[in-house]
Amino acid sequence: MSTMQASISGLLKQHWIKLTVIAALIIIYALLGFLWLPGLIRDSAIHYVDSSLHRQLQLGKVSFNPFTFTLHVQDIRFSEASRQPIAGIHDLVVNAELSSLWRRAYVFKQVRIDSPSIHAIINNKGEFNLASIKPDTVSDTPRTAGSEWPRIHIGSFELLKGELDYKDLSRAKPFDAQLKPITFTLKNFRTEGGHENAFHFAALSDEHESLDWSGDFVVQPFSANGNFKVGSLKAGTIQSYLQDKLPFVLGSGTVNLAGGYKLTTQSQFDVLLSLASIHVSDARILPVNATDAQPWLTLPALQVDDAAISLHDRSVNIRRISLDNADVLAWLDQHHALNLLQLMNQDSTSSNNSSSNSSNNPSGAKWTVGIADFSINHGVIHAEDRSITPAAPFTVDPLQVHLQHISNAPGTQMDIDVQLGVGGASVTARGQTSMDSLHTGLQLQVSHFALGSLQNYLAQSTDIIIHGGTLNTTGNFVYKGNASSKEPVMQYAGTVEVNDLDTEDKATGGDFVKWQQVQLNNFRYALSPDQLSIDKIITRGLYGRMAINPDFTTNVQRALRLPSSTNGPQTDNKPVAATASAAPPMKIKIARVIVENGAADFSDASVEPNFAAGIQHLNGEITGLSTNDTSRATVKLQGRVDNYAPVDINGEVNFLAATAYSDLSLNFSNIELTTFNPYSGKFAGYDIDKGKLSTQLRYRIVDRKLDAQHHIVIDQLEFGKATDSKDAVSLPVKLAVALLKDRNGVIEIDLPVSGSLDDPEFHAGPLVWKALKNLLTKIVTAPFAALGSMFGGGPELSHIDFSPGSAALADAEKDKLDKLSHALVERPQLKLDIPLTTVGTADIKAFEQSALEQAVAKRLPNASSATAQQRLDVLVAMYQEKTGNVPVFENPDDKSAEAINKRINAMQEQLLPKFAVTDEQRNALALKRATAVQTQLLTNTGLDPQRVFMVSIERTSKSPAGVVRMELKLE
Repeated sequence: MSTMQASISGLLKQHWIKLTVIAALIIIYALLGFLWLPGLIRDSAIHYVDSSLHRQLQLGKVSFNPFTFTLHVQDIRFSEASRQPIAGIHDLVVNAELSSLWRRAYVFKQVRIDSPSIHAIINNKGEFNLASIKPDTVSDTPRTAGSEWPRIHIGSFELLKGELDYKDLSRAKPFDAQLKPITFTLKNFRTEGGHENAFHFAALSDEHESLDWSGDFVVQPFSANGNFKVGSLKAGTIQSYLQDKLPFVLGSGTVNLAGGYKLTTQSQFDVLLSLASIHVSDARILPVNATDAQPWLTLPALQVDDAAISLHDRSVNIRRISLDNADVLAWLDQHHALNLLQLMNQDSTSSNNSSSNSSNNPSGAKWTVGIADFSINHGVIHAEDRSITPAAPFTVDPLQVHLQHISNAPGTQMDIDVQLGVGGASVTARGQTSMDSLHTGLQLQVSHFALGSLQNYLAQSTDIIIHGGTLNTTGNFVYKGNASSKEPVMQYAGTVEVNDLDTEDKATGGDFVKWQQVQLNNFRYALSPDQLSIDKIITRGLYGRMAINPDFTTNVQRALRLPSSTNGPQTDNKPVAATASAAPPMKIKIARVIVENGAADFSDASVEPNFAAGIQHLNGEITGLSTNDTSRATVKLQGRVDNYAPVDINGEVNFLAATAYSDLSLNFSNIELTTFNPYSGKFAGYDIDKGKLSTQLRYRIVDRKLDAQHHIVIDQLEFGKATDSKDAVSLPVKLAVALLKDRNGVIEIDLPVSGSLDDPEFHAGPLVWKALKNLLTKIVTAPFAALGSMFGGGPELSHIDFSPGSAALADAEKDKLDKLSHALVERPQLKLDIPLTTVGTADIKAFEQSALEQAVAKRLPNASSATAQQRLDVLVAMYQEKTGNVPVFENPDDKSAEAINKRINAMQEQLLPKFAVTDEQRNALALKRATAVQTQLLTNTGLDPQRVFMVSIERTSKSPAGVVRMELKLE
């Protein structure tokens, strides 16, 4: 021990000078490090901040341990020249390593920052206070790709209990947010190429929103990867920051997300972002400047799983998006604009997208977006169409949507599965659609859709009220085309069924159209080209009501708001010539229509009393309906009018192009004529007490030419009391009926009507009435001609010709009377008047001539063999007796035969007035003639004598030369 001490003592004595120098150096080093360097650091830092940064720096205690190379600074305050704080650090510790000398690097064992605070402020001019902090000598030229970073090693970097106060005064409403505490750790940091620097960052806002970020990064070449979590991010925070940058308002909601990222710059710049989970809860989205607090979108739970974004590939891929219990408030405004589009702000969105695409995507490459699975569960849509008045409300509840393989990549087929409830109905749609061609195929099913929900739409153009009715359909929908197709192909094929339809005529409050069921089997509808094809239509319990109002309009016109033909100029029925731009008419084909237990009611309030009739138990079918001009639909329908009058409708017709071809027969039997009393009283002037009606109608149309045949049979028609109708025809209707009614009380009428449908004055109904009226007019104005046409003879049956002064019937007249008696037997309601006073000029002359001859015969017994002179002598003597004068003749000495005959004629002309017929003679002749006619008629024992009357009525008539004509009259 003593030896060692001696050795040390010796060494000290030998090197005391060196040791003294070393000790002095150490003391000086320590004094410089402990005492001088902190002051230098303080002064240099404050001067640098003041001269180069033009800011103020305040430092608390500054200490430096030269032996551990540890710098400790407390209470650092960095502020603007105006003393507005920028940043501060409660405690800064920097521990450098001596190895920096031989490692040729800046080596730090530890850097620790305790309780730092940063005041980040954007002023009202949009200037960021931190961005303007840079030395005057620093160039704005960015670091080039080939420049080297200084070698820096940090064993441990810690930021503890940090605070960030962020304010943005440039916004309409200043934004203010705080993050605290903030922690950041960085272990084993190096700037050398390829070294991975692990870090962790965590922060909490004053709203208890959290950010947790960890990972590693390489400085040279720069790359980074890591994971992050955002917890309880409030929608209010996002809304407060973005404000008018958002086209909507986030009323509430919370966002939680977790993900990772990878950033590389070695060969090319690329960012890979993966979001393992995004969860949005209780989000409410309202429009900007909302006048109420009712959200347009309510999203209780939105979940996004496994989203991946690649900047290099320009792709976004999401495994799953699910939205639960969403509530949507949507409507169309008066201009047919959807309110939800306001939340998209399409104008600004499109302009922003275009600018960003041009700057970030100079090559023009498109981004591809894919979503493997998208679903909406238990959603509700409260919809309203405000483009009509009153508005039409709809509620979709529930809304179930499941979409798979959503992508804008070419050739992608998206699977669709949609289920929703609307209008009391269940609606499902399943199928696929191509995202690029929009080629879509869906299987659709609609069950129990309430047609009453369409009432407000129906009210826009009609006065029909829907009280009930449900729609069911199952089929396949196909769309072929693309987004730019002007005439895309759309098709729907399936079955359609409408049950329990019940509609009301709003004007009258009565039924309009109703049915138990209408079923369309194998329904096929297509656009481009337009086509409709139905294999079978079944109607069960179909009912319709047709009514004529007092102003001659119909309930159909009023209910459908059709223009009345009485309120404006008549238009013709000519087809409109197709123009080059006009679309071709839709092709329609209906194979079969089955009518089961149909009914219809007809009423007419234009007559007093009102008329009403109905058709019940209508059954049958129509086959082969088509718009093809050559098609022929077969009609077979049977029913009853007022339950007891059978109705048959048969024939061939093209209902969908009826003016091209129709051949239809309508047969009505056993209809009670008393039903038509309102029409009989109005148009005929009499009520009907009794009668039956049967008709056989046939309407044939070929190339718009109508040939209509009406065979009408009226049985036991009896008129009742007369009416005071101003519209009654001015015809002896009862006479017409009597002329038409046979011995069995039956009237048969054939009324042909023909014409062109292109004639603007051609209307079938009025023409039928006109034809009937013309027939009655012809009958009553020429009744004997009508009888003659029925039973032989002609207009000559109306008169009997006699020789002047005679009551004898010629054979021709007897034949006429025989025909007339036969006709009267066949028309038992007719009565015949035979006039007694039918003595005219010809009869008077005959009477005078006969009386003169009788007087001559008394004076000249052999008058027939007497000479002319003898006859003249008798006539002269009779003249002298009658007048008391002697006749004077020209050339009395002329005894020639010509002169004598001339004198005879002159005497006869002067004597005839002296032998005028008496009333007794006239009446006797009239009675003999009437008796002769009556006797001849009654030789037909089938003719009741009580129907033949001799009447004492003077009738003037124009008789042909040489005869006297008796004019008969029918009643």
